[in-house]
Amino acid sequence: MLDHDALDLQLFPNGAMLRYDGRFSRVVDPRQDPLHAWQAAFAPFGTWRDKLALARLGLKVWRTDGQRLLDGPEYSAYDGFRRAGLSDTVIDRLLRPFLSGVLLEDELSTSSRYVELVLRCFARGRQAVPAAGMGAIPAQLAGRLPTPVALNRPVRAVATGRVTFADGSSLTADAVVVAADPTTAAELVPSLGPAPRARRTTTYYFAAEDSVSDGGLLALNGEGYGPLGNVLTMTDCAPGYGPWPLVQASTLHPDVPEADIRDHLRSWYGAAVDRWSLLATYDIPYALPAAEPPQGRLRKPVRAEPGLYVCGDWRDSPSIQGAMVSGRRAARALLVDQPRADQAERTHP
Repeated sequence: MLDHDALDLQLFPNGAMLRYDGRFSRVVDPRQDPLHAWQAAFAPFGTWRDKLALARLGLKVWRTDGQRLLDGPEYSAYDGFRRAGLSDTVIDRLLRPFLSGVLLEDELSTSSRYVELVLRCFARGRQAVPAAGMGAIPAQLAGRLPTPVALNRPVRAVATGRVTFADGSSLTADAVVVAADPTTAAELVPSLGPAPRARRTTTYYFAAEDSVSDGGLLALNGEGYGPLGNVLTMTDCAPGYGPWPLVQASTLHPDVPEADIRDHLRSWYGAAVDRWSLLATYDIPYALPAAEPPQGRLRKPVRAEPGLYVCGDWRDSPSIQGAMVSGRRAARALLVDQPRADQAERTHP
């Protein structure tokens, strides 16, 4: 569980600036910005029939319990959208570019069950980042442990009650929880089966002279060409992220030269892009696990055997939320198997 108040979450608006036909169109949640709701109605992402079908889908996911969505019929996200009455126009211009930044794939091959759950989260909640950066999340979790975390101790093998390190030393414990990336976890606990395919993303961070976002709205590539997926000025809503406007630009394409990213940005924002300073580039080869149908139930077992547990977003849903839920499920399984651990937890909250 996270202490949201301590994270001091910085909220972003629900909506986007859709780039299509050489210009941006504002698409916002009318509940948050009723004065600009008319702009979404006239945005060039589909016909009135498309927009009505999209509204029906939004109402469905907003009203339906999350577990019922996960128990519903399963298709690819694309097939699910078509069955919901959405045309290729609205899918390609709006849903594909929007969800590519969430699912880290642009074919919409992810399970429709998970995608509907994602849409429900957006319909019912807000996007946010911790004021001190994303690293505040693991720092908060580690800070609650009764003993310090040992760093730089590569693990060679795990078994019930024992962890063997790369240097040959070992550690014994009543229980072992493997909270690692899917590939490493599958190597340490082969009984889990192979790791799911990886979803990759690369993000470029620039120091700009001025914000290029409209009040923290994400810019989406609805044109379908060029490397850029989305662009956002983080400091619009999270001012602590820099003394200057901090612009992030993300792509799903591997090994894109910075010059190509700048060319695409220049086509959107003009010559001012040439004066931006590149601060860092983060290429994450295994940013998310793929979740293609048939998934069946997204929630996979977290108990390899009594005393040996595993958690991570690949055991639940491919997201920070899924990682947290799987960790809670692993903790509950451990407490069922070893009730005395519950007493230790109460002694050291």
